[in-house]
Amino acid sequence: MSVFDHFEDVLEMVQLGSGAERQVDSVKLSRYACYLIEES
Repeated sequence: MSVFDHFEDVLEMVQLGSGAERQVDSVKLSRYACYLIEES
């Protein structure tokens, strides 16, 4: 299995205290990726 099938880079918008928004790099995990992380 390819690692790239289970870990996806995403950009999320988060709200700052001043009310502005900023893009933040994040990673979206598949169910299988979560299982692998839990078992390690």
